[in-house]
Amino acid sequence: MTMIGKPQIAMAIALLVTIAIASIASAEQRCASRALVVNQNQRYIAQRAESGGTGEGAWQILRRPMDLPDLPKYTGQQPEFVEGLIYPNKTGGAAISMNYRAKETPEVVLQWYVDALKNFQWKLDPMPRDEHTAVRATHGKNGISVNVSPANKTKGFRTDIRISFKLSSK
Repeated sequence: MTMIGKPQIAMAIALLVTIAIASIASAEQRCASRALVVNQNQRYIAQRAESGGTGEGAWQILRRPMDLPDLPKYTGQQPEFVEGLIYPNKTGGAAISMNYRAKETPEVVLQWYVDALKNFQWKLDPMPRDEHTAVRATHGKNGISVNVSPANKTKGFRTDIRISFKLSSK
């Protein structure tokens, strides 16, 4: 019968500890991988959801443009609604964001909004002299910001329009 000495027992224990540590590390990596997949899936689902968030951060996707008070719809050559969001629970009233595409140049679109806002009695905020891509205004407690930029490789369209509207609840 072979006797096992203390050095062999120590080596066996060390080997078992190494295997256990490797097994735990492997399990931790699998858990981390699963957590990453879950997080990616949650982001994927959120990107395709109709609504999300809670409290003041709650949002809803707009599938169609909203009529905004005291603001006419852009009357250029067949503007196209791209997307929109509404944050109905924001402090002081809902916040609405809508994106459009237009066939006219950014300068023409911006001037149309400047004229429309003036015609509907909006008070235009002073803009820096070098600012030619946005207009901001207030009408009572409501506020608007219209930003225009050259369209990004969108065939047939020359301008991207982003309207941010704060609808006061007071």
